[in-house]
Formats: sequence, C-alpha cells, structure tokens
Amino acid sequence: MPVTHLRFLVSAPLKIEGHAVEPGHYAGYEANRPSANHKGGRLTTYHMDIPVPVEENGGLVMSVKKVTVTDEVQSGDIEIL
Repeated sequence: MPVTHLRFLVSAPLKIEGHAVEPGHYAGYEANRPSANHKGGRLTTYHMDIPVPVEENGGLVMSVKKVTVTDEVQSGDIEIL
C-alpha cells in the first residue's frame, strides 16, 4: 500500500473521532490501495496526527493520536498543503 506523507491545514475548529481539533497545520499521510469497489480501482484514505491530552502519573501529557480524516478532506474542511 503506497503511502504519501502530507501536511494538512485545518482552518476552523473541528471535532474528529471525539477529539477537538484546533485550527493549524498538522502532519499525516495519504494511503492508496487497490479496491474493485472504488473509482479508478483505488481506495484513497487520509490520516492525520493530532495532539491529545493523556493522564499519566497523576498529570496530563500530550500524546499523538492518528485519526482518519478522509471525509473532512473530501468535504473541504481540511486542506492538503
């Protein structure tokens, strides 16, 4: 499955997979794989890394969570740079 690393731009606050995503630049990737059920015989999905607070040792630390943003990219809520 070919993977292309990308940068994403979020222009307005979003809620993705239950996490608040603030406007800004984010890293991620585009994944392509063969699929007989999709246009051109390929399925393309987009994944973005977001910081999320995680409780650890009685305090909060930031961790990275990978979220699928295919719908948001297709709707224009997230731009590929």
